[in-house]
This record gives sequence, C-alpha cells and structure tokens, in this order.
Amino acid sequence: MTYPFDYPVLLFDKYSFNVYLNEDELTQTTSAGLKSGLFTNVKLIDSTGKAWKVVRGKKVRGVGLFRGYNIFFNQKIRIELELKNTKSELSLDSIKQEVIKNLKKDRHFWESGGSFELIVSIVENQKTIKGLFKFLYELWNKKSPI
Repeated sequence: MTYPFDYPVLLFDKYSFNVYLNEDELTQTTSAGLKSGLFTNVKLIDSTGKAWKVVRGKKVRGVGLFRGYNIFFNQKIRIELELKNTKSELSLDSIKQEVIKNLKKDRHFWESGGSFELIVSIVENQKTIKGLFKFLYELWNKKSPI
C-alpha cells in the first residue's frame, strides 16, 4: 500500500516519538511492538504538516529470514496502517511545541546525555518541518553529534 505522506514523517506513539524516512521504515516493526500498541491511536505528521490518526497497525507478513523470527521468538513484520485523516495542517511552531512537550515528559532520559537544554534549543531554532524531522531522526538514531 502507498500512503499519501511527504517523508520524513513524525509519529508520536504512546511512549515517545520516532521519525521515519520512508514507507519501508514506517511499515516495519516487530510483533512485540505491534502488540504493545506502538501503532494504536497515535498521531502521525508528515513533512508538510498534515496530520493523521493511526487507528491501528495490522500485520501483513513476516520480514526476512525464517519469516522474520529470531532466537528470542520475536518476529520482524510488515504492517499496514489504518489511517484517519484529521484534516488538519499543523504549523512548524505547533509541531515544535509538541516535540518539546514530549521531550520534557522524558526529560530524565534526554538529560542522561547531558544535553537536554541544547536539544530543546536546536528544536526551537529549526526553520522547516523537514529540518526538524531530520534533526530528530539523527538524534534518535544517534547520528547527531549531540
């Protein structure tokens, strides 16, 4: 299935957030992640600011060797997203506010690297939604020098 998103996209799950660079990344998870509700009633924002509610994710198939199973009996899977268009377009500032609110919720985690205030400052100074998402992707995937 092809989704109407302008990548990268930001997904606020029930724990935190994640940035996905393309559809392949977005629709691949583990069976444990799906069962834990990572893709149930969460918000997805694309790089143009359009927002969707992800009602749920549904397993399509296993991915990889042995149909995605590993030695821990977890399975890497491909999912299909059930979406509801919220018909809203968010501004860069409102997305920044939501990200900062989320960062503050897990402040102890982000402070463990000693750079919480710097992260917030960089988020506040982003000039585009794509730039913000790129920074968050690099931060979350430890590709950022912070």
